[in-house]
Amino acid sequence: MWVSHANQRVRSPHLSQALKRDNYRCVVTGAYALDQFTDAPVMGIPLTGNLEVAHILPRSINGGVATSGSKRSEAAEVWAVMQRFGRISPLELNGDQVHRLENVITLWDGVHSLFDKLQMWFEPSDNDPYKYFVKTSFPRWGMPYLPESFIITTTDPTLPRPSPDYLRLHAACARVAHLSGAADAMYDPSFPNMICCHVALQRVACWASDHVH
Repeated sequence: MWVSHANQRVRSPHLSQALKRDNYRCVVTGAYALDQFTDAPVMGIPLTGNLEVAHILPRSINGGVATSGSKRSEAAEVWAVMQRFGRISPLELNGDQVHRLENVITLWDGVHSLFDKLQMWFEPSDNDPYKYFVKTSFPRWGMPYLPESFIITTTDPTLPRPSPDYLRLHAACARVAHLSGAADAMYDPSFPNMICCHVALQRVACWASDHVH
């Protein structure tokens, strides 16, 4: 099965484990990898596309942790907000732990791009910790493949699902970016899977106490 080279951002064995856990499908749209159906008849083909394994909280959150001066101070501020509002310990995502299964999710490439740019986020359900409602910063005309909600499952109980805490914090960052109109400023096209976390999280510090539970 072909999977986009963008997945090399997530290191093995996390890549293969995430794909296996998510049943080789986009967890939001249910799309399969494109080449799984190249020999199938035209009629009845499920939704297909290029799959990518995305980070929920990006690798940039570790930036400056091992340095001194202002970079280390900025990193400390980021982690202070994450601990206070996201219940996330620095040890959870330190170093290669940022690639842990709880912090990666299989997405269709178009969904991945919107997710990274904070133009799409997932709001948790009150009744099911793994049910999420799809939210966007724009009208969803022409995007019939996006469901109103979805449930994250796992094909293997030993492979943990994406963390509700990580997804909740990502949603808080996206909502703050959307409300402030700053999502584009928080996205660096030089690093396709990276949002400027210290900016987003600084804004969350002023807002999330009322929205992140």
